[in-house]
Amino acid sequence: MFIAQLTNGVVTSVTQTNGIQTDANHIEVASFDVSLIGCTYANGVFTPAPAPATPQHATKRAFQERFPKLANGVSTKWDAMCMFLNDDGYAASLGVTGAPLYSLRMLITTGTQRLTASPFVDMAPTAQAAGLLELLMQPSIPADFRFSQAEKDALINTPLQDAERYTG
Repeated sequence: MFIAQLTNGVVTSVTQTNGIQTDANHIEVASFDVSLIGCTYANGVFTPAPAPATPQHATKRAFQERFPKLANGVSTKWDAMCMFLNDDGYAASLGVTGAPLYSLRMLITTGTQRLTASPFVDMAPTAQAAGLLELLMQPSIPADFRFSQAEKDALINTPLQDAERYTG
């Protein structure tokens, strides 16, 4: 016979009995089954552990390419944002100059630098990418590259294709 050892209802090991008696933390099982490890046990039933979530790590390029296209059908909101960060004339054409320009550039640059600090972009709804997109939804962001809630949700929640996945 074999014994499944439990910790807080979760199977942590399966071993031969070797004299171990069954109790609240040791359940007798018919065979050595390593697949039980991680299962929960309650009321005589083993429930498999949930499958580990696949990390949603995108390449930086894939993240950028997910930005919505502009009306010209070629450029994206990422492109417009980058132009805003680097071209005073473009920023002025959007009506942003002086202190507001400095403030917006500082916020956007900080958000994008946080993304570039990692070799991939974590697409989890609580990660840096979502934070940058939240920033890009603010009313102070020029309309040319401001995100709507629907655009943010689509960018973050659309499952990654294999070609977009960071494999590091």
